[in-house]
Amino acid sequence: MRRAREAEGWTPDLVGRALAALRIVAGYAVAQPATQLIANGHMDGSDGTLLLSRGLFKAERVQVSGSATPQTLARELTRTSNGHSDTGRVEELQGLLASFTRARYGGDNPVGEGSLDESLASGERLARRLQFEHGWLVRKMALLSRRATSLRPRAWSR
Repeated sequence: MRRAREAEGWTPDLVGRALAALRIVAGYAVAQPATQLIANGHMDGSDGTLLLSRGLFKAERVQVSGSATPQTLARELTRTSNGHSDTGRVEELQGLLASFTRARYGGDNPVGEGSLDESLASGERLARRLQFEHGWLVRKMALLSRRATSLRPRAWSR
C-alpha cells in the first residue's frame, strides 16, 4: 500500500484497501479473527476485502476480511473498561478506523492526505506488534510458561 500511495496518492480504492487491512488488524486486537474464503475465478478483492495468496508450494488465492468497526471497538472498550492492558491500543485502532472510514465513505470533515499517511504508519506499527504477539514463538512460550507454573510445587497449608 505504501508503494501505491507514493505512486498514485490516496485513491478511493487504496483508502478502501487500507481500511480493509485495518479492520483485520483491529479484529485481531479484540479477538475477532479475520474471515478467509478461497477465491474462485470471479472474486477480485471487492470493497472491504483483501485478495491474498497463501500456501508455500501450491499457492491459492484467498479473500480476507475483518468485521471490526469503530463502533465494535467502542463496545469492546466499554466491556473491558476495568483497566485492560490493551485499552490504549484499542482506542488508537478505533481512531484509525474512524479516520479511514470517513476518508472512504465521506463525512462532514474530510481527511487530509498527511493524516492518512500518519494513520497508515500507526496501523503498520500496530499490525507488526500484533503479528509478533500472535506469532508461533510467543504462543509456544506462553504455553510453556503455563505448564511450568502448573508443575510448580505448592506449599503445604497448616
